Amino acid sequence: MGLLVPYIRNADGSIVRVSDGIYVASTKEMDPYLFEEQLHGWPEPKVYWAKESGPCLGVAPYRGDLKSLLTDIAAPELVE
Repeated sequence: MGLLVPYIRNADGSIVRVSDGIYVASTKEMDPYLFEEQLHGWPEPKVYWAKESGPCLGVAPYRGDLKSLLTDIAAPELVE
């Protein structure tokens, strides 16, 4: 599979990218993450969630942009 970036979806629907949690994963480790969502304004174009809605953990395939390692906020539109 490659490198995955963890994402957290909070109860209010906000999303947080956990850039210091990037890890190497196999395809089997993707099994719990069934629900795909397109991302806008984040370094990764999509994330796979463990639950369709509500607070949960998700993962996104890492694209290799070293600048994206510095993006660890809840609202990407605030990045200047």
